[in-house]
Amino acid sequence: MATRRRTGALMLLLLGLVVGSVLWPASPTWAQERRVEWERLDVDITVHEDGTFTVVETMTIRFVGGPFRYGFREIPTDRLTEITDVQVMDEEGAYELVSDSGAEASPRTFAVQRLGTMYVIRWFFEPVQDTTRTFRVSYRVHGGLRAYPEETQLWWQAVFPDRNAPVRRSTVTVRAPGPVQAAAAYFVPARVEKLNERTVRFQAETRIAPGTAFEVRVAWPQGIVPVTPAPWQAAADAEAARLEQRRLWDQRWRPLANVLTFAVGLLLLVGGLGGVYLLWYTRGRDKPVAEVAEYLPEPPSDLPPALVGTLLDESADLRDILATLLDLARRGVLSVEETVDKQGNRDFVFHLQAADLNQLRPFERQIVDALMEGKSSQALSALRNRFYSRLSSLQQAIYEACIELGLFPTNPSSVRLRYFILGDVLLVLAILLFVFGRGLLAPWVDTFIVIPGALGVVALAMVLVSRYMPRKTERGAEEAARWQAFRRYLTNLDRFGTLERAEEILDRYLPYAVAMGVESSFLRTFERALQRQGRDVIWPRWYRVHPSIPATGDHRTSDRSEGRSAVPGSGGGLSEMSRGLGRGLSGLSTSLGTMLSMTATTLTSRPASSSTGGFGGFSGGGGSGG
Repeated sequence: MATRRRTGALMLLLLGLVVGSVLWPASPTWAQERRVEWERLDVDITVHEDGTFTVVETMTIRFVGGPFRYGFREIPTDRLTEITDVQVMDEEGAYELVSDSGAEASPRTFAVQRLGTMYVIRWFFEPVQDTTRTFRVSYRVHGGLRAYPEETQLWWQAVFPDRNAPVRRSTVTVRAPGPVQAAAAYFVPARVEKLNERTVRFQAETRIAPGTAFEVRVAWPQGIVPVTPAPWQAAADAEAARLEQRRLWDQRWRPLANVLTFAVGLLLLVGGLGGVYLLWYTRGRDKPVAEVAEYLPEPPSDLPPALVGTLLDESADLRDILATLLDLARRGVLSVEETVDKQGNRDFVFHLQAADLNQLRPFERQIVDALMEGKSSQALSALRNRFYSRLSSLQQAIYEACIELGLFPTNPSSVRLRYFILGDVLLVLAILLFVFGRGLLAPWVDTFIVIPGALGVVALAMVLVSRYMPRKTERGAEEAARWQAFRRYLTNLDRFGTLERAEEILDRYLPYAVAMGVESSFLRTFERALQRQGRDVIWPRWYRVHPSIPATGDHRTSDRSEGRSAVPGSGGGLSEMSRGLGRGLSGLSTSLGTMLSMTATTLTSRPASSSTGGFGGFSGGGGSGG
């Protein structure tokens, strides 16, 4: 997949180079950057005695790249009734008003249109690029003042927000028809200066970011100009009250709210993670047990391999079922036959050797019943897409055996599920808090995200810790410590032992190695140790190869010089099979690894329409001979 993505990216790059080489000669400015920057945007507002006011916008614009041929200004109509007396000029003089504002309009002309809820002023000039120009747009606003019982007010967005570039500097001057009683600026920090009784100047103290408005408000006594409340004033007043409340909150309470919210989030994070750790320490941690020994060369008890594997990883999984099959084969209950058909497809046939299964443990008998289905022989391939339905009950049976022996106080799977659900509930609460709280609290508190974020981290910690929450009994913890020592022995056979009883160790300990997940290292170290000592190995008596397997490769090879053949399980030494037959421990590792891998895949296989939820993993392939 990664190779295909790299190939696709390379093809797109080559295509881009080809297209660029074709277009470049015809359009030298194709790749040139084009943008505008507002060096200044100064606004002068004069309120007249008839209740109208004139707005003069002086824009100093730097053009980068180009060419640029026109400019435009959009004025919303939601806070006014009409705009008249529009004029446009630049350093060279006034522009001519025309009715056509199309792309072919002549330079030094402008047009005014009312489109829906907008007045659009568009002016045209000679093409420019990489230069600075100053334009002045003026217009008279009707119905734009607000009338109150005690005063009249002017609210105006002097610097409009619909820009994709910042305004570096801006000064707004308002000339009122009477003595100014109050003045304020919004959205941008500004210095407010009263030049005289009727004139106020607002100077932005910072650069005005794209999408940000610079709004001013000036009030003077009622009755100086004939103004009545406009139809839009009620909605505007409500918005103004909200903005004023927001402004007061930002000045007085937002910093404190930010600190408190961050503190709550930090407390939730630290306290929540501490609570998760405390929960594990008091409910999930096993009783500390001193290390029994560096290693134990013998199984410390008669605990069957499946229960050993479940005890160590606190999970009854497929390894434990496979280990049980090997243990039953070692005990003479089952045998395994490796076959290959005419098409070269490998299969394994399980044969039931013991007629009386009443001596088996309940979970062992259930595994045999699920595997053999009442037959004396069962091909592994016949279980494909069928055995999976028995896995859950087999898992439960292994857990019940562990509880009956006093290794766990309760089902480890139920414990894991309980705390996993708790983590999921906390995670859902964190998501809901973020989704619904964002609209309610985020406008008022900058650090709101800390609270759902902290809760989400605690929830994930709970989900991760849930797998470690099953707790062993005191006996189970002591038993696990002894079996861990035996596990270290299996992974270091060449270090801890001389393998005087090679065949017995291989036959007896392989099921435990599978249950503990160390079968590969067990076989590799077993092989290395035997090779250094020049020792031979005899294949397990319960594993044999059917004569139908071709005498080639790793299956079976004839020794024509002696006129005989070797079949695993028939005896013979490692050196003899390695020299003449290629069936030494390396071949055993390969065959056993293949059997375990194929068995794991087959027993967990499901029909295409079934869910593929996991029951536990198994890493197939044992030994170094594959």
